[in-house]
Amino acid sequence: MLTTSARQLFDHITHVISSIYEPEEARSITFWLLQNKLGLTKTSILTDKVITSVAAKDFNDWIARLLRHEPIQYILGETEFRGRTFRVNSHVLIPRPETEELVEWVLEEYKSAPVKNCRILDIGTGSGCIAVSLAAEIPGSEVWAIDISSGAISIAEQNARLQHVTVHFRQMDILAGNLPEEFPVYFDYIISNPPYVTIAEKDQMLTNVIAYEPHQALFVPDDDPLLFYKVIASFSQSSLPERGKLFVELNEHFPQETSTLMQSFGLHTTIRHDLFGKPRMLCGSLSA
Repeated sequence: MLTTSARQLFDHITHVISSIYEPEEARSITFWLLQNKLGLTKTSILTDKVITSVAAKDFNDWIARLLRHEPIQYILGETEFRGRTFRVNSHVLIPRPETEELVEWVLEEYKSAPVKNCRILDIGTGSGCIAVSLAAEIPGSEVWAIDISSGAISIAEQNARLQHVTVHFRQMDILAGNLPEEFPVYFDYIISNPPYVTIAEKDQMLTNVIAYEPHQALFVPDDDPLLFYKVIASFSQSSLPERGKLFVELNEHFPQETSTLMQSFGLHTTIRHDLFGKPRMLCGSLSA
């Protein structure tokens, strides 16, 4: 066992990982780690509380994993999304702030025109953060979610149980188009954060993303960057009622191309920018 003080531990980890992280990010990661693993608060760190419960092996393992650029969320096994705790591992993408914004847009639309017994489909559910959040925040909703990865479905099911909501999860490949027989005929809302990063963009991405997050959930071919949007648009054309809505996250480099594609399937589209001013979300509907 390792006996030390909260401040010494905080300063040591922050110093070591500052070799690969900016100082402010290093401090944030270190606090998040110590809060989750040891239950430390900012007060206990500032008052230099004595700690005797740190196993040296665990201590060294945390630092080694951080120095290998492993995301802190995977080390902790969880992350926050819209104020809820979601389990995550290398089978699923770590939820991003722009996905929270996408969910907020769905909820804005729902609140402006509530749909009774709202049917929702989340395509490429990953951790289930979208499906679970909407199941929790839209009363009486019937939520379905699909993903090609059995590992992702397992994590998503855990998150639904953790948040005490019902979501109908199914493992399937949306590109194959083989829908389960029990699938509803229509959905009031279809939401997706599909793979949209081109292989050419890979060199611009951070090591912690490239080395650890699932490539199957990230990348599309350079010669077909809208691959998933084509299938989603086609499915939406046949599965949305007149007042139904499609919400998708966008590659910021292809907003107009994605919008034009959606329009070719009869969808009226609106693009929304994220908090950083980037075109990252699209809403489509069959009625203007």
